[in-house]
Amino acid sequence: MDPKNISFITIAPTGNWKYASPGVLSIHSKQFSGPENKIGIQYWAIDRYNPSADPAFSYFQEATSYQIDTVPPGIDNYANDDYIIVVTTQGLNNTQVPQGALYQFLIKIGAGPQLEMLEQVNTFYACGFTGKIAYTLITTPGTVEQGLEFGIIPQSVYVTNNNGGNQEQYYGSTVYPGATLIAQLVPTTFDNKTIYTPVLTSNQAV
Repeated sequence: MDPKNISFITIAPTGNWKYASPGVLSIHSKQFSGPENKIGIQYWAIDRYNPSADPAFSYFQEATSYQIDTVPPGIDNYANDDYIIVVTTQGLNNTQVPQGALYQFLIKIGAGPQLEMLEQVNTFYACGFTGKIAYTLITTPGTVEQGLEFGIIPQSVYVTNNNGGNQEQYYGSTVYPGATLIAQLVPTTFDNKTIYTPVLTSNQAV
């Protein structure tokens, strides 16, 4: 990696039916995370002129129902090309894919085929199937560039769990990968100002 570049990694965990791992954002040597064991969506806004600083905006949107469709308050102030917006889900099931105004907002700022794929899964299965999903987005709003995104649909099966001698059977998975984006923030200097742009290195399920 070019020493002038800054490593930039996001992890959107699926968690499992018992525990929701926090979403993670790693910028160089700093790491930020969502709350422990909460189901929802974590948002961050990063200053493109000073990406090594703490996020200018951080908000966790807890999933209190089977539908998440509201835009987080205050995030509109960062939906411009001075910022990088990061989105990571944590512990969502397929019925909680962003919908309505939130879905439209994410599309407007750079989400695309991966989010659309998860929305199609939600629409196709409706209430007949419940499985964990993961989605993460790194985007620079107000530019012509498509955001970097990755969505995961783990294979779900009936799982038998021996809980204190009492067998429980629930629809889940024995493996819960998370959606990970690995990127670099690449600097460009113009008029004595340096601005950073995210460039994808790889995406993977981990």
